[in-house]
Amino acid sequence: MGSPPRPSRTSPARGNRTAPAPPSAPQPPEAPPAAGGSRGAGGCPRRGAPGGGGAGGERGGAAGALASLAYGNAENQAAIREAGGIPPLVAMVREGTEEQKVEAAMALRSLAAGNAENRTAIRDAGGIPPLVALAREGTEGQKEWAARSLWNLAIGNAENKAAIVAAGAVGVLEELQRGRSASMQEHGVTDGLSESLAAALGVLR
Repeated sequence: MGSPPRPSRTSPARGNRTAPAPPSAPQPPEAPPAAGGSRGAGGCPRRGAPGGGGAGGERGGAAGALASLAYGNAENQAAIREAGGIPPLVAMVREGTEEQKVEAAMALRSLAAGNAENRTAIRDAGGIPPLVALAREGTEGQKEWAARSLWNLAIGNAENKAAIVAAGAVGVLEELQRGRSASMQEHGVTDGLSESLAAALGVLR
């Protein structure tokens, strides 16, 4: 008696019939756009939809992506610095579009937070004067993220603190705080800019 036949895999029948195509991989859902300068859970910078198209919009989007990558991630902070990412962000704070300035200030804040080497690298790249100028002359969102950047640059770094003070930041931030305090008292609320100004002045004074 022979052994029972072994089951075998059959190939598709020849002719006009063909084997069905494998199912395509599911596509990830598209992330909803967020307004520039907004924050996600835990204060994490949220990448904003770049204003307009073209190279300018792409640069703003790239700066927003770097802000998110660097937030709370020491390896990414170091990798961005080593790849030469800090000088272009400083240039964007100085010369970029309105949206780019917000995104670049967000990125510098994320790079400086908890990273002593990046704090020094941002100062060496000339980042302090344009951030002070942005705090003085920018939109509300720009002022908030410039203040946050200056705050993080000054923490634990005496040279940065001295450079920020020498650039006139204390007077700029105090003037902003006076204006915000009057508005907040009138409406009985607080906002991100007021919190950022208080934190920055707390370190610089």
